[in-house]
Amino acid sequence: MYLIAIIWNLMGVDGYLNQTYKTERFKSMYSEEQLEIIFNSPSWVTAAFAMAVF
Repeated sequence: MYLIAIIWNLMGVDGYLNQTYKTERFKSMYSEEQLEIIFNSPSWVTAAFAMAVF
């Protein structure tokens, strides 16, 4: 059970870091319009994402 929780949390950390550092792997998953929305979201959205993950 704990292993599943750790894997789930690591997936969240991976998603957060990929979005924050704007990696090529992250960019390849979305269209240009979607990336524009993601990268222009308010800073409080990123802060909430970080708090939820960490």
